[in-house]
Amino acid sequence: MIGLIPAGGLTVSSFLAYMAEKRVSNHPETFGTGEIAGVAAPESANNAVLDQRLRPASRPGRAGSPTTAVMLAGFMMWGIRPGPLLFKNNPDLVWGLIASMYVGNVLLLLMNIFLIPLFVAMLRIPMRS
Repeated sequence: MIGLIPAGGLTVSSFLAYMAEKRVSNHPETFGTGEIAGVAAPESANNAVLDQRLRPASRPGRAGSPTTAVMLAGFMMWGIRPGPLLFKNNPDLVWGLIASMYVGNVLLLLMNIFLIPLFVAMLRIPMRS
């Protein structure tokens, strides 16, 4: 629900996910040392919020983050007026954006699955002090 708040949901949701995970953990004292639950919870909250940044841009035409502000400025430079009529006037653009998010998520999933051996090999590299 925090991710629905424009221009602030990303940071707040990450901190709330971290605090919630720490609260329900059996070993909260290990948080802050690289505990996987303390890393995974804020990252999953971060990924859940990213697609919500475009919601205020597509409906009322307001930027939900600095990134969407730049994107909206680019739309206006090309004569595309963001707002509620964006879906009616430029459906190819809107569905292209939605499709690019799905394609991007699938590509990230495939890259992460196939690069697991490389990540494991990088973890075996000894640290120098």
